[in-house]
Amino acid sequence: MVSSLVWLDRWLLGIDTLDADHRALAGRVSRLIEASRDPVDPPPAPGPRSLDDDLAAEQLARLHELTEALRRHFRAEESFLNGIDYPEYPEHMSEHALHLAELVDLARRLEQDRRAGRPQRLDDEQLEFIKCWLVNHIAEDQRFARYYFRQCGTTAAEIHRRIRPTMPPGTHRVVPRAPDWS
Repeated sequence: MVSSLVWLDRWLLGIDTLDADHRALAGRVSRLIEASRDPVDPPPAPGPRSLDDDLAAEQLARLHELTEALRRHFRAEESFLNGIDYPEYPEHMSEHALHLAELVDLARRLEQDRRAGRPQRLDDEQLEFIKCWLVNHIAEDQRFARYYFRQCGTTAAEIHRRIRPTMPPGTHRVVPRAPDWS
């Protein structure tokens, strides 16, 4: 059984918008993992649907929610990286596109199985992959945070002014603060 993803403050980048996204994504991954667990005392499923059908549907819904949250996060992060002229921007964008494609394909396969009357749930290997990917994504983001804080050579106000027009509606402001790299 895969354990939930517990947020660690050492993952903070010092970039409020992205930190809030990462924390929320960790919560979504944990809820996806929790949806894979069988209830201790499952209530009887009404009608022809089984408990497995209900759990598979719940897990699929949470996978869709995670995928949409990742899309929004990636748009905000890509705007940020573009705004600071991050040298590895194209590679980082490619990683985003690849991971989204993997999640979309996984959801598509689960949806096809559900429609064919064979509802499937994510297995532990798939859940562990999603969990580890997010932790690795945050660690990779620490590389650009270091670049931002140590090499950009511009002020927080200037970054904010340059990035604000390109950030998706509803995103938070970018307020740099000293990260805790310990």
